Amino acid sequence: MKRVQKLIAIMLIITSLLLVNGCKITVGEDSKEKDIINAITENKILTTNVNIISNNKLNVPTAMGSGVIYFKESYGTSNYYYVLTNNHVVHNLSFFEICDSFGEIYLSTLVAYDSAYDLAVLKFKSDRSYYVSKFKESNIKVDEKIICLGSPKGVINSVTLGEVVKYTKVNVDGGELTLDNGGSQVEFDVIEHNAPINQGSSGGVVMDYDFNIVGINFAASRESETDKFLSAYAVPSLKVIEFLINKNLA
Repeated sequence: MKRVQKLIAIMLIITSLLLVNGCKITVGEDSKEKDIINAITENKILTTNVNIISNNKLNVPTAMGSGVIYFKESYGTSNYYYVLTNNHVVHNLSFFEICDSFGEIYLSTLVAYDSAYDLAVLKFKSDRSYYVSKFKESNIKVDEKIICLGSPKGVINSVTLGEVVKYTKVNVDGGELTLDNGGSQVEFDVIEHNAPINQGSSGGVVMDYDFNIVGINFAASRESETDKFLSAYAVPSLKVIEFLINKNLA
């Protein structure tokens, strides 16, 4: 029987050492991978990752996703942080909370969104200091190594490693992608990679080994019969930058 793939809204399968707040990740024998994990911990890079809790108009939690802090602005002693996530995480919802990498929860404001990119930006205020991620100003190449940060099923601070497989189009409008709110209408070529992800990490960041943003995860494919992870898909950095420019947020 032919194997059937299904696309799902992503969240992160944890396959990677014990980092912050009890999030277990496992690393192989590759010394470079161990160096990457150590650097993520020592340089507080994981603090760029947030968990997004979406609520409907009745203030009932209806969705969870991930996000990455990409910009900071300060007014006096107050810091405002801007978070990239997926549009399908916030689509048709009106109330959002940010759970940071320390487990603190903040109210946030929806600043911009676009289903054509499946991207959105949230803003929140905090006196804490977080790692602010920077963009790679070119698309990552096939076979390059990557890091995924995310918050699977509300569990924050998870890391998986992999590499870029290819660039491809993903049909999110033909019923294969289990996003039933119409928030994702991506039609351009996206990154396909093999860093395992699972439900809960929609909007999670994809980084290169220099810790630059190279993509934002938005979907994954799994075997329909076994639910085994097959591939993940991310909006590439140049499309993310294009979105931010269009929204006057770059």
